[in-house]
Amino acid sequence: MSGWRNATHRERCPICDKPDWCSVSDDGAACVCMRVEGDRQVKNGGWLHRLKDRPDASVLCRLKRIDRRPPMVDIPRAYAALRRRWEWRLADGVAMSLGVSPESVERLSPGYCDFDRAVAYPMRSGFGTVIGIRFRDNEGNKWSVKGSRNGLFFDTATERAEKAVIVEGPTDTIAALTLGLCAIGRPSCKGCHDHVATLLMRWRTRIVTIIADNDPYRETENSGRVFNPGLDGAKALADSIRIQSRIVVLPAKDIRAWVAGGATRDAFDTLEKNSKSHH
Repeated sequence: MSGWRNATHRERCPICDKPDWCSVSDDGAACVCMRVEGDRQVKNGGWLHRLKDRPDASVLCRLKRIDRRPPMVDIPRAYAALRRRWEWRLADGVAMSLGVSPESVERLSPGYCDFDRAVAYPMRSGFGTVIGIRFRDNEGNKWSVKGSRNGLFFDTATERAEKAVIVEGPTDTIAALTLGLCAIGRPSCKGCHDHVATLLMRWRTRIVTIIADNDPYRETENSGRVFNPGLDGAKALADSIRIQSRIVVLPAKDIRAWVAGGATRDAFDTLEKNSKSHH
């Protein structure tokens, strides 16, 4: 399989004639241009161009190997390119497959990758800057753009929220938004404590409800301690943010499955009211 080399000032991209951000295959048969759209879009947000039929391809594609490290991706620009591919009809399809509202899908400002037929959800810092991109295809496969940092999923139109709900992942965030909750999604049940604390401070949030996935299994640490990833991750977050909080475990695998099964806002409010505050 052919490898890929980065464009440089000496050997520019054969499509846009720029010295950076693009790459060309070692055999000179193809180029991924980050600026000029082609027939197919690849995972890093660029477009694949076939060069084998170009008469100058053999000259333009002799890129020197100067660095074997993977190229750093300009995440905000890659997201902007993916966002331009988004259409409203895609929100309808995502909503139908997940059992949520299309309006809630739109509130995360997703993008779309034609090449992988996957939705691209931006991961943001607590200040709202896009620092990563999480993909999810129709089969439920998930991955991130190389160079992404873990961040949060939330509606950037929100300016203030006295109460907020914290869930796991973009689709759970969409499900919570469908119930009319002010939702923040973490990429997993662990981490992003600083980003969460920053966002809650910006929103002037006073009360937080952390939804722990109803995990059907337990894990064992090297020390022999048995723990529940979802519940223990929720407790660690509650200890970190130092805001009045409560932890809710739903009667379903996660909030997305619960909402798809017909859950209502009244049902959630009842569970929240009956849960104990975390100290």
